[in-house]
Amino acid sequence: MRGTCDQGWFQSGGGGTVNESPWGGDFEEPPVSSPLPFTRSDSLTLAPFKSAVPCARYHVSAILVEWDLGAVIEDAELIVSELVTNAVSASEDSGDPIEVRVFASNEALVIEVWDASAGLPVKRDPSEDEPDGRGLMLIEALSSEWGAGKGPQDAKVVWARLQISSR
Repeated sequence: MRGTCDQGWFQSGGGGTVNESPWGGDFEEPPVSSPLPFTRSDSLTLAPFKSAVPCARYHVSAILVEWDLGAVIEDAELIVSELVTNAVSASEDSGDPIEVRVFASNEALVIEVWDASAGLPVKRDPSEDEPDGRGLMLIEALSSEWGAGKGPQDAKVVWARLQISSR
């Protein structure tokens, strides 16, 4: 089976300062403007396989347990699943990597998913019989804010912020 978490198809940033994105440059802060000092960060680089989704979900869940942020795990797992699913869809033809980055303070958690796709996501309003198109609606419902933008080398980042203090 190709692309499973235990077969080396990922690289972890290891819980310190996030460095050396696949798109060049060093990243120590999320692109989200924030008055909060983010004291913890981690990253995970994945190949654009469908198996990246459970790998990313498991990784973020394990990091949040380690950071004692169990109150936001369920929402974070859903957000990571949606963001990574979209990134895999956008990147599977090119084979470019996907990067999941997580930043935390005592008040908030920011989840970012980077890919090399040029297109920014657009929130849709699907009809009841459409099977797809609800991911960004779910992210909007679960997060205090979310957004998307461009980074180095035209990399795309889609992010969501979860409040911790009110949970």
